[in-house]
Amino acid sequence: MTLPETLLILAPALPAIAAAAIAVARPVGERSSRWAVGAASAAFAAAIVVMVVVAVGGPVAAVVEGGEGDALVGLHATRLTAFLGLLTTGVGVVVQSFASRNLQGDLRERRFFVLASLMTAATTSVAFAATLGLLCASWIVAGIALAALVTHRATWGPARRSARRTRRSLQVGDGALLVATLLAVVSVGEIDLRSPAGAAEELANASIPVLGGNVLPVVAVLLTVAGISRSALVPVHQWLPATIAAPTPVSALLHAGVVNGAGVLLVRLAPVFGSSAAATHLAFAAGAVTAWYATTVMLVRSDVKGNLAWSTAGQ
Repeated sequence: MTLPETLLILAPALPAIAAAAIAVARPVGERSSRWAVGAASAAFAAAIVVMVVVAVGGPVAAVVEGGEGDALVGLHATRLTAFLGLLTTGVGVVVQSFASRNLQGDLRERRFFVLASLMTAATTSVAFAATLGLLCASWIVAGIALAALVTHRATWGPARRSARRTRRSLQVGDGALLVATLLAVVSVGEIDLRSPAGAAEELANASIPVLGGNVLPVVAVLLTVAGISRSALVPVHQWLPATIAAPTPVSALLHAGVVNGAGVLLVRLAPVFGSSAAATHLAFAAGAVTAWYATTVMLVRSDVKGNLAWSTAGQ
């Protein structure tokens, strides 16, 4: 294994290791924040090196391949995914560095850093995933971590209600992505994201088992639903404004990273979306309606966090 491949694996692995270490060792005081920030910083440094290597020498892959050379599981960095990985790890460093001061003395500080590290690892895996299966699993883990972060103030009623709404909304998208992944795997086998265009062609030539009909439009629409849910677009938009009950570092993770999920999914699977008129029209309609509605609500909100939440949804 080459150094770039090792660094590609370390980018999501280091925050995951930090999350596990903090959860198991239960460090006291500021040590949990130091472990989390240190791991995120190292992951960011690894992502920078991967970005430079990809820009100079081309794609980097660390995958387990099947008999025909298709990826079974692993990570893959192109210029696009390396940039996405740089963003996810960079946001993790900035937010957790801020949280180390903002949450100092908070009784649930350790829990925050476990979940924030887990989310950084999961979102970085979404950026670098070489297969649809790994992307789906990482996406769901990020959603679980997000819903748990929203309940940081677990004894406060508004926080609990916000968490329930967030969990229900995200489950809609997670379920859609899971069904899309299973449908694709059953129809054509694991989707190799090293060649999204090839994946789209395979899906276009495949039929839905038992039911019949082309599998591509169904998968594309389900992926669009997953993106709509994660990015708080109409009609699954109410969960984002409800998260104003969460602490500022959680809001930072939401507004700077999580709600960009639809964009990440659309970009990573662009050939699949582009091959389905229904998915394209659905994404455009949801985005247009949300931009108009959320921006209108933002203009009449007087509270700062509510204004920011609706502004983020509108963008």
